[in-house]
Amino acid sequence: MITSYTSSIMNTNAETENTLNTSTTAPLNDGQHFTTALKDWVEVDNKMTYYNQQLKECRQVRNQLTPSICNYMERQRLQNTKIQISDGSLHYSCETTTPSFSQKFLLEGLTAYFESKAPDSHQGEELAKECLTFLKNRRVPESKAVLKRKYANTDEA
Repeated sequence: MITSYTSSIMNTNAETENTLNTSTTAPLNDGQHFTTALKDWVEVDNKMTYYNQQLKECRQVRNQLTPSICNYMERQRLQNTKIQISDGSLHYSCETTTPSFSQKFLLEGLTAYFESKAPDSHQGEELAKECLTFLKNRRVPESKAVLKRKYANTDEA
């Protein structure tokens, strides 16, 4: 399958090859190197998928254990206790996180700001939308060539 795909790709013309901006550490000079690189890429992608699943399961277990441990430490007044473990220590702490900015949050905040500066004016929302559009348009999109894997439908057998 890979060799037929490789030969069809190798038949593309030079104009198509020059349309994408790719920067590789080692350019692939022939079909054999290309095929080997594809096999290596798939192998690494498979490993990443496997390890990401393992990490996800570990995070779930840790996240299920954390509230019980913290609750016990609070009940026993152990918040200031340093618990020694094999490679360091564990500390109880309380973290405050701030959610990221959403466009809705920014629009509501800017509207409130502009309306507070000119309470008699009804231009607060209009100025907020204009400001948000200005900020969105200042973003600079980046383009780069990537490989994306699509899995065959495994439900059909």
